[in-house]
Amino acid sequence: MINVSRITQLFPLRGAIQCRQFSQSFPVFDPELDPTASTKPAVKDADKEKAKKQKEKEKEKARKQKDAMKTKLNPPKQAPTPWQLFFTEELEKARQQGKVEIGVISHSASELYKKLTDSEKQPYIEQSKQLRTKQAKEFADYIKSLPLDLLKRENSIRSKLRKQGKKGGVQRIKDPNAPKRPLTAYFAYLKDLRENESIRREVFGDSAVSWIESSIIEQSKTASDKWKELSDDFKQTYKDRATEAKKKYEQVKHEYENSFL
Repeated sequence: MINVSRITQLFPLRGAIQCRQFSQSFPVFDPELDPTASTKPAVKDADKEKAKKQKEKEKEKARKQKDAMKTKLNPPKQAPTPWQLFFTEELEKARQQGKVEIGVISHSASELYKKLTDSEKQPYIEQSKQLRTKQAKEFADYIKSLPLDLLKRENSIRSKLRKQGKKGGVQRIKDPNAPKRPLTAYFAYLKDLRENESIRREVFGDSAVSWIESSIIEQSKTASDKWKELSDDFKQTYKDRATEAKKKYEQVKHEYENSFL
């Protein structure tokens, strides 16, 4: 800025007049009138707009990922437990009296349920069993009615959830209509041992009767040990059967999956 007072000291009258004229000709710097300064806010606004759009893009991506992990299934509801049946009764009693405070009712019902004898709980246990049986049938029928692509999508979601550590309630759903996977050579051998007496006698000899009468765990252990001792020719028969069964399974499976295309 021009120092007017200094100039007037050096040039008392004429200098003052000229200085004022000079200062009027060259006004004080105003950033709002400076064309180079005016671009700075515009640049900042552009950056803000870009950041805003990027944030919206990320939000939309997160929303789509969340939607992709949502189940499209609407299966029958799970059957209530004995406690849930008892609580429902207590809640209905409270509603009839016009007093419904869930927290209070839940606490009082819990205390009452703990005091019930086994015989008093039995009706609720029986009712719960009946409802579970009914629900299991309804669920099986529902799964059978699902298209294959929806079933695959649901299992894909469940696999991802399991990888994230969410194991509870996210087991894969088996397609009840799909061709059944054939037995391996060993499990075909184990099946024969349990169903075919001549095979049992061939493998165990005089111990065949005691083997079939032993527990499932003991049967499996003994059969496994015996399998390792059997001749290659004996085992090859089962391996050949397993190979042939697998070929047929792959063919039927391919036809089944293509029927939905």
